[in-house]
Amino acid sequence: MQKMPITYDTEKDFAMMMKMHHQQGVDMLIIELAKGKSPAMNAMARQIIEAQKKEITRFDQWLVKQK
Repeated sequence: MQKMPITYDTEKDFAMMMKMHHQQGVDMLIIELAKGKSPAMNAMARQIIEAQKKEITRFDQWLVKQK
């Protein structure tokens, strides 16, 4: 996220940064699913991935309309 160029369009910057933030979370959760041993943490990871992917889709939909 720190390498993302700032556009100074508050909403666009927010959407792009939050999309990246959620994607980085999903990436970490995939590692948890691959290597984690706790059924409770794996279940939580699956739930969070589903929620984060929905949020990423919403940010993508909004960003497409801004072009």
